[in-house]
Parts: sequence; C-alpha cells; structure tokens
Amino acid sequence: MIEVRVRIAALPRRWSTPLRRAPVTLVIIALTGCATLDVSHDRPAIEALLASRGAANLGWQQNGAAASGAAVAELLAKPMTVDNAVRVAMLRSPQLLEVYGQLGLARADVLDAIQVANPHIGVSSLALVGGPGSQLTTGVALPLIDLLTLPSRSRLAHTDYERARYEVAAAILGVSLNVESAWYRHVAAQQVATMRKAVADALRTSADLAQRFYDAGNITLLQLNREKAAASQAGIEAARAAVAARLARLDLNTLIGLSGPATGWAGETVLSLPLATEDDPAELQRLANDNSLDLLAARKGAIVAAGAEAFTRRFRLLGATSVGFD
Repeated sequence: MIEVRVRIAALPRRWSTPLRRAPVTLVIIALTGCATLDVSHDRPAIEALLASRGAANLGWQQNGAAASGAAVAELLAKPMTVDNAVRVAMLRSPQLLEVYGQLGLARADVLDAIQVANPHIGVSSLALVGGPGSQLTTGVALPLIDLLTLPSRSRLAHTDYERARYEVAAAILGVSLNVESAWYRHVAAQQVATMRKAVADALRTSADLAQRFYDAGNITLLQLNREKAAASQAGIEAARAAVAARLARLDLNTLIGLSGPATGWAGETVLSLPLATEDDPAELQRLANDNSLDLLAARKGAIVAAGAEAFTRRFRLLGATSVGFD
C-alpha cells in the first residue's frame, strides 16, 4: 500500500495550528460521505411510472404485508374478474417479492457508494536501544481513491438506483400484463371446453338416435358407424379441451401465487367481443421506444457502465493510495 502522509514535528505555532486541524478535516470529509438515502420517494416514483402507463392503483404496495391475507380472501370471495386477478397477483406474486429484493440491493449499493471507507488509525513508538528518551506518534489516514471518486460514485449509484426503480415498475407492469393474458387464456379455454362438451353431448344424442333408427331398419350400418365415430371424436376433443382449461387455470393460479383451497375460486366464462379495429403497429412501436420501462432501465444501465469505465480509467493508477496525518 502506498501512503501519502503529512508529518508534523516541531513547527512554528503559525504553521502547526492549521496542520493540527488536518485530522479533524479528514474526519469531516469522511463523514460527508456517510449520508442517508430517503426511501420514502420509492413508492410515489414507481406509482407515477405506472400511472403514466395506465396501470395506477394496482395495490402492489401491500405485497407481503401482514394484511394481504385478508385482502386476498376478500377478493377470492368475489368472481375472479381480470381486475381481481391482477390485484391478487399484486398481493401474492412471488416474482414481485424478488423484484423488491433487487430494489433493496440497489439501495444498499447507493449507501455503499456514498460512503468513504473507515479511516486507518496508527500508533507507533520510537526509542533508542539503551538510550534515553522516546517518541510516540499517532496518525490517521483515509483512502485517497474514495475521496477523489466520491462525487462520481454517488452520482452513478443514484443513476443505478433510478434504473432499479424502472426495473421494479417494469416488473410490476409485466406481472399485471401476464396475469391479464393468463386470465383471458383461462376464460377462452373454459369457454372452448364448454362449447366442446355441448357438441359432444349433442353428437352422443345423435348417435343414440341413430342406433334407434338402425334398430328400426331406417338407416344402414355404415350410417350408424359414422354417427358413432363422430360422437367418439367429439368426446375426445371435449376431453382435450377440458384438460386445456384446467392447465390454463393452473397457469393463472401460479402467476397470481395461489395454491391449495385458494384455487377453488369461481370466475367468468364468457369473453367480451373483440375490438372493431386494431392499433397501428407503427404507433405501438413508437410508444414502446419512448415509454418502455425496460428500455429506460437499459439506458440508465448504459449510463452507469460508461461512467464507471470513465472514472476507473482516470483513477486506475492510484490503487490503494491513502492520504493522512501523523
């Protein structure tokens, strides 16, 4: 380790007084980096990002809270609409818990970046072997690289914290959209299964009637077998549709974080009519380029990477250099 120290011996009073204040100055500089991070702005900032994209008031703030269980039970007592499915996911989704943990890690990185490493305090005693007298020296030193890069590290850490906010908002919005898609797939699969069952029941009735006609001699054996084959095929398709509906329900329950008895909720089985016109793909692409949370997070990440590379290149020769006072 390279240490750059100012050593004070018997100096005139007009010089020794300012230099004796150097340890205090170094400590003050170190403590200026030990700032705190106000986390009370996290939720309003994330909520503003969601509100600007039409996803306000989702209830994600209560994820993992003690009162979330009662809120989930209240929602499950109602028919599982798409809005209720999203709200349950905001309360129970394990993916959101992981994302909140990542935000906490980013917050810890900011706190680490705006602090200076602990000072090194040294004490030494010099004495002549077999001779009179001794000299006691005390000293304090701080890492010079931390002092020089503190503004840059603090700025980049806060930028990276903004990136983490964008990622959390993107994850919340992504969970919301995934749950909506899963809900529509579930309702569509259930609707198809209901339709397939009705067709199978109708063809089974037709096959029973054909059997009576055949017994009465009104149709041939070939016609009877065709009716039975159609009924059997419809029964197979109905069974496949029922399995697909159960799998779609399982996917929805997995996304919203439900298991056990909580999966027995009742829901809607009829989809609304599709829109008359579709959105313009070019306009959707423009909106994505301007407002995509994932792209905003990636741009912040690129800024952090470029800034870290710049000040690393600038201060790479300092290494473990420290500055102190003896």
